[in-house]
Amino acid sequence: ISAEQLQRLLLERVYTPDPPDLVLALSPPSVAFWQRNSDTSFHEVPLLAAAAEVGGLDPQYIARHWAVIARFSFASQIAEIQQLLPDTKHVFMVFGASEHERKLAAVAAAQVHEAFDDIELEVSTDLSLDELIDRVSGLDAGSVVYHVTFSTDILGESITDEEALARVSAATSVPLFGPFDNQLGHGVVGGSLIQLEKT
Repeated sequence: ISAEQLQRLLLERVYTPDPPDLVLALSPPSVAFWQRNSDTSFHEVPLLAAAAEVGGLDPQYIARHWAVIARFSFASQIAEIQQLLPDTKHVFMVFGASEHERKLAAVAAAQVHEAFDDIELEVSTDLSLDELIDRVSGLDAGSVVYHVTFSTDILGESITDEEALARVSAATSVPLFGPFDNQLGHGVVGGSLIQLEKT
């Protein structure tokens, strides 16, 4: 039995006596989980999905429910970095090796390659955590690190994104950027940040 099947069985055991009135899915992995399993579990329960437009939501599925789609452009983030640091020629983007992170990395690569002919883009999806740290520690002037998300490396080693960001920040000597407001104060320079929580 797979881990996903175990998760589904657990949800069924907890909620079958008293099904929820609404399911709120806050990230592409959770939306994908519900898409794969809702016809089996709680198929009558409506879904409110919140994810970035790069998350790969199935429009046919979402048409039966509701979705809040956040627009996000990796290319615009790189353009802002170039405005701040005009000598930037190389961007090292930090992604883990999970399926979702690989999809995001592919979207980032497509956007950046379409928008720029003077930026060399490198992503970390095929690196172990140690290789990632070694790579960011050796970057030269003209490079920046853009830390998106990191949950597991190519060897299957899991780590919290907060710990991964702390290790990247400690290792690199080039400017470090990221997309989220909770990264500010943990090594990232700043810029247009996505607000994850309202105060």
